[in-house]
Amino acid sequence: MPDPAPFRASWETFASLVPGLNWLTLARLRAKRATWVINLCGLGIIIGSMHALTVWTNSLRKHPPAPIQLGSFALSGNALQWIVTGFGLYVMLNWLQVLRLRDKPCFAIIAQTPSLILLFTIAALQSIVNYSIMGWSPAFLIKTYHLTATQVGAVFGPLAAGIGVVGPMIAGPLSDWLNARFRSGRMYITLGALTLSPFIGWFVYHANTPGEFYAAFTIYSLSLTMWLPPLYAAFMDLALPRMRGSVVSFYILTMTIFGLGLGPYTVGLISDLNGGNLGAAILSIYWVGPFIVALVLALIWVLPKDEATVISRAQAAGEPI
Repeated sequence: MPDPAPFRASWETFASLVPGLNWLTLARLRAKRATWVINLCGLGIIIGSMHALTVWTNSLRKHPPAPIQLGSFALSGNALQWIVTGFGLYVMLNWLQVLRLRDKPCFAIIAQTPSLILLFTIAALQSIVNYSIMGWSPAFLIKTYHLTATQVGAVFGPLAAGIGVVGPMIAGPLSDWLNARFRSGRMYITLGALTLSPFIGWFVYHANTPGEFYAAFTIYSLSLTMWLPPLYAAFMDLALPRMRGSVVSFYILTMTIFGLGLGPYTVGLISDLNGGNLGAAILSIYWVGPFIVALVLALIWVLPKDEATVISRAQAAGEPI
């Protein structure tokens, strides 16, 4: 049934995520003591971890950059990075806890489906790679080949946009064709794209000329975009129709926190530490590559079972089907 008050529901969801307001939501929903303990202990662990990461990353540079002035407060760039990351992680915790109290079937699908957990993790890790590459490649071109920003923008921008359209257009129908013939067939597109991309990337960031870079980058970009349509399709297959918006919202949140939040920052930090070798810094982000491939292989194994039991697991959690 349609929600009779969708705007109020949106506000209640927002309030349940915001630190401070989330406690009012937990109190109103009469959360049990265990929920409060998990929330507060989780907050403490996040704060402690972010503080430790700030101290560690501040110590890596011999000559740290000037702090950022926020009113009367002076924060290092690292401190600001980890404060925002910690905020995002706490929002994720709040969302899952309130979802469990308000919508147990949706919580069971999102947080207790092995395939979805693998999908969220794969997407988050690969987003670290994608955002790092797309964020730093223009700077790499300018620095390595002494191009102007105008020259890079005139070629790199349209090329990245074009491949961003072509890659999914190829991967979508091809993954559907494979899925009709093999168990977890779609995921073989993701597996192939993510297995090949590190090797293609090596040629991209060792190219001798801009022409060689763009030629290799065209193939590289296909591998960086073709992994997405199979994952999107799997998200839809693993959730009931009414839950798909929540599943995709959680995916976007995790992708933003880890991919956009950590990817470019990590490459920039590594580049500073290795003497400004931006190409090596971009490629170093592929330390997550073997983990991603292992996770995709695990996903291929468990996905058919989870797809076949979506309705029964939702019913077991209280969904009135």
